[in-house]
Amino acid sequence: MIGIASAAYYLPPAAKRVKDWCAKHGMTGAQTQALLDSGADRYHHVEDEPLETLASEAIEKLIRDSDVPRDAIDALVLFNTSQCNVLAPPESTVGRLRASAKLTSAIAFSISQQNCVSGIHALRVLEKLFAKHTEWRYAIVVGVDTVLRDELRAIGVSGIHSDAASALLITRDPHAARIVAIETFNDSRLVQGIHEDGRYEENDNYLWSAVSLIKRVVKSAGVKADQIETILPHNTNLPGWLHTLRSLNIPSSKLFAQNFSRIGHAFGSDVAVNIADAGVLRTPGFHLVFSSGIGGCFGSFVIHCGG
Repeated sequence: MIGIASAAYYLPPAAKRVKDWCAKHGMTGAQTQALLDSGADRYHHVEDEPLETLASEAIEKLIRDSDVPRDAIDALVLFNTSQCNVLAPPESTVGRLRASAKLTSAIAFSISQQNCVSGIHALRVLEKLFAKHTEWRYAIVVGVDTVLRDELRAIGVSGIHSDAASALLITRDPHAARIVAIETFNDSRLVQGIHEDGRYEENDNYLWSAVSLIKRVVKSAGVKADQIETILPHNTNLPGWLHTLRSLNIPSSKLFAQNFSRIGHAFGSDVAVNIADAGVLRTPGFHLVFSSGIGGCFGSFVIHCGG
């Protein structure tokens, strides 16, 4: 069983207001208000920093904060949401990150095609690899994404994208917060994603899919919903999240909602961003992490911190 020892992230220093973005891109007053009502207020916009720099900053912060020797890292796993956010073959983004971070003992590979849930799939792969390679001690999961066309930064009226990078330190150390269950789901009825005009495909089954997946991962963890201390969401659609929690009979007070307005939706990096900011790796109890992405991708896992 693997655990998470540390979480870190890097945001470009340029923080901007959603209202200004809406005015710049001709959003109506009703659309702007709907976006604000969804919890969006600020987002981070990359200026001149390359993607590789963002990811390297997140890795370096993780290593500094965790104080783990670089030669103790056995694997480096890169995930991303957009296929345009990695170098085209034969170049290798994860290979460059491995070299720049001097992780000479780490094997390096990437997980993609699952949009914002790719990072959770990376955890599933590492769970199997740690079981096979009993000598492994640590791995790093790093994610990086930026918005390539600023007019597509808004997610309909549900949220706003932030350019960001993140990193998780995965370990078999029993003192770390243990990942006690991981569940994923792909809805085959929803595959279109983003239309040519920039609109997002509507998903009438979204609430059902989210509620069902959360119920499944809670059951897999061997706990009941009322034993979950914290819900760490993907940072979009605050009203939808409140509806989801009502459907699960989970108090809204358990939702870690600060980053909806403070940061926005940092693609798959929401996972590490929220873990770091909520302090759940040092808070006793069970904590549930959730992510979903375009194309009907859903993922969730439960971590347990013994205190």
